[in-house]
Formats: sequence, C-alpha cells, structure tokens
Amino acid sequence: MMENGGISVSQAMRDVGYSKAYAKNPQKVMKTRSFQALVEKAFPVNIILRLHKELLEKKTIQHIDFPDSLNDSRIKSILKKCNSYELCEIVQIKSQNIKRAYYLERDTKTAIWAIHTYHKLKGNYFQQKIEKTSPLADTSLEELRAMTEEINKIETRYLQYRASVKSRKIN
Repeated sequence: MMENGGISVSQAMRDVGYSKAYAKNPQKVMKTRSFQALVEKAFPVNIILRLHKELLEKKTIQHIDFPDSLNDSRIKSILKKCNSYELCEIVQIKSQNIKRAYYLERDTKTAIWAIHTYHKLKGNYFQQKIEKTSPLADTSLEELRAMTEEINKIETRYLQYRASVKSRKIN
C-alpha cells in the first residue's frame, strides 16, 4: 500500500525511526499500549460511541410512486406494513397521474459499515492473514521424488486395470 506521498507505509515507518520488525508489520505497532493511548487521546471513546450510534440510527429519505387513484389512507396502510418505513408526506403529481409518498428508511449500508468497523476495531474478527503450511514442507527432494515415482506406478496400474475392465465389457 502506498501512502504518505508515494512511499510505502513500511518505508515511512523506517524513515521516522521504527525498527525493521515493526516496519514489516505495522499492525504490531497498533497493538502496543502507547499507540492505543494515542488513539484514545485522538478519538475519545464517548465521542466515537456517540458518532457510532448516529451512524446506526441514520435514515435516508426515499420515495415510492402510487397511482393517483389510491387514496392517502390506503397508501399509509401499505407503508405501515413495512415496519422500517416512517412516512413523511404524500404529494400528488397531477402531470404524471401519481401520488409520491416520501418516507424515511434506515440506511442499512451505513449501519452495516458501522457495525463492521466496530468489530474490526475491537479485534472481534479472526486474524486476516492465514498462513498455510504444507505437510510436505520438511520432506527432502529425494523423498518427494520417491513419492512421485510411487504415485506414477499406482496410476499406471490403475489405468491398466481400467483398460482391462473396458475390454472385458466390449467382448
């Protein structure tokens, strides 16, 4: 990732005096008490919680069009069945022969983002990087060659067996 005017985060960390170990793994710095204290000072918990709550409760205005033959009470009844909607106003648009109902709806994308961010900051997600190790990692080249040879022999015997079964079916 390139940040700070085109240099990598690792390079920027080395430039300001961090060790190579920290520069290779910036997340190590983020786990230290001193870094957490700086984060707490810059972003006090009470402010973050208030903003987070606002994001979870954020609503956006939407509209839906109905035929103008539908009366307002029927439109209200339809929208009432949709629990997440909060009706604001119904406006008749005569030029289009419609009634437009404006309503508030929970901004689910923002709410999901807020929940995701909260859990990410709290470290509730599994480690992002998963290291895979091969069961053959400690096997010597000679052992691997022997295994490959054995697999090839088994495959050859299987193919011969399959061919003989096919030839018996034909005869």
